[in-house]
Amino acid sequence: MSPSALGHPPQGITSKTRPRYELLNQTNVLNEQVEQKSELEIRGAGRNCGGTPIDDDVKLASNNLDTLMRRVLLTSTREIDSLIGKLKVLRAKIASDGSRVEHLLRQYT
Repeated sequence: MSPSALGHPPQGITSKTRPRYELLNQTNVLNEQVEQKSELEIRGAGRNCGGTPIDDDVKLASNNLDTLMRRVLLTSTREIDSLIGKLKVLRAKIASDGSRVEHLLRQYT
């Protein structure tokens, strides 16, 4: 299990980047809640539908496709958000390392 799955920030998260990391975690939690709620609404709508068996099959297939598309979209969005967060952390680390190197160079010149 990854550290972020346990609620602990991954290595490289600083006090400066922690608010962004926490925002990404909150976004992921909200996305999961939306996905779960959507699935429940779709299942409930499917149970309340009347009609012929063919209509029910079409509605069920449509609902399943809609659920699948939502999952793919949410998964892709989460992956992109995660990559953006990691890039921001790396950017901050590079800026910090650059400042440290500049400071060291000034000491030697």
